[in-house]
Formats: sequence, structure tokens, C-alpha cells
Amino acid sequence: RMIMSALSYPIIILSTAFLAVLFMLNFVVPMFADIFKQNNVDLPWITEKIIGLSNFFKEYYWIFLLFFLGVYFLQKLNKNKVWYKKLIANIYLRIPFFGNFIRKIKIAQFTQAISLLISAKVPVLNGIQLTQKMIDFYPLQSALIAIEKDVLLGKTLSESIRKHSVFDSKMVSLIKVAEETNQNQIIFERLTNQYNKDIEYQSKSLSTILEPLIILILGIVVATILIAMYIPMFKLSTIIG
Repeated sequence: RMIMSALSYPIIILSTAFLAVLFMLNFVVPMFADIFKQNNVDLPWITEKIIGLSNFFKEYYWIFLLFFLGVYFLQKLNKNKVWYKKLIANIYLRIPFFGNFIRKIKIAQFTQAISLLISAKVPVLNGIQLTQKMIDFYPLQSALIAIEKDVLLGKTLSESIRKHSVFDSKMVSLIKVAEETNQNQIIFERLTNQYNKDIEYQSKSLSTILEPLIILILGIVVATILIAMYIPMFKLSTIIG
């Protein structure tokens, strides 16, 4: 819900911007191009590039459609395969700000699940096994499999978690305290609350950053197209005059 709340307005703006640019490239630019061609106006470099882009899109739009359809079917066919999950997770984690945001969401799901299972008197080891099936995020799933093996070998949960970069160092420290004081449920509840607060703050920051950024990019793109079309219009008015 936090992600949808943060991204819904930027997605609407981005979709509107995309449709506006497509409209200009398909209808506005060709109209100006015909006028310039009929009057033999020498076109500036930027105008030639915009007209070339418009012609390219009109001729090869089907390539873009095939590309998006191919990506969609590739995702459908491979979404349950390990290599695909690993690839998608690595792509997500490499995106600045957004990658850390996704990682915290998955960690919050993990701590909440463990907290609920511990409160239901489920042993921590069984809780880890169940959580592996609940959370579909490859880095966390692979880490939990390794943690389960370490715990079976007699290592503590904090020692096992420390080996995996998907977990924060503060989380490792708090789990170590929980093990020493036998307060696992309380610590995991507090970790869940802390991560939820971080997620809420970052979701608002994400929305605040994306909205003006998308509007700025849209303004630059539309202004570039309009400038490219209107510069030759001044030459055309001079010729007609």
C-alpha cells in the first residue's frame, strides 16, 4: 500500500508524459515536416533529428511493441525459475534509493513473519523455514536457506545472519541481544515497527523526489520538440515575407 501510494501519482504523470510525446511525434512533428518540405526550408540540426526520430517511430513502432510483448512473456515463463529471480533481484538492488527501499520492505516482512510465528509458540528454526516460502525475494530466500543450515549446525541466529549483506548490522546486534535476554518476540516486534517507519518515510521521500523530476524531464522533452519545430518557422516566415 505504501509503494502504491508513493508511486501512483508519478506513474500517472509519467504515463501522461509518454502519451503526450507520442502524440507530438506522430501528429505534430509530421505536420511541421510537411510544411518545411513544401517550402524547401533549410532545417537546423535539432529539427532534423526530431523529424528523423518521428519517422523512425512511425516506421518501426512494431519493434517496440514486440519488445514489450517479449519482455512480458519472458517474465511469465520464467518468473518461478531461480536464474530469473536472481537477475530481477540484482537489478532491483542496483537501482539507487529504490533498491534499498525494496530490501527494507522484504526485511520488514521477514521480521513481522518471525514475530507472529514466535508469538504463536513456533520455534525460530521452524519460523525461518516457513518464512522462506512466504517471501518471494531471492537474496533473502537464499540467505534464509544458509541461515537454517548454520542454525542446525549449532550456530546462533545472530552469527548466521551476520554473514549476509541483505541484513543490516543494527538488526544483527538487536537479534544478538534478543538471544542473550530471551526476548525474541519483543525484539522482532520492535524491528518490524522500526522498519515500517523507515519504509513510510522513504515512500514519502520517493514520491516527493519523483514528482518534480518527472515534470522537469517532461518539460525539457516537450520544450525541445517545440523549439525544434519553431526555429524553422521563423525562417519560413522570412521567406514568405
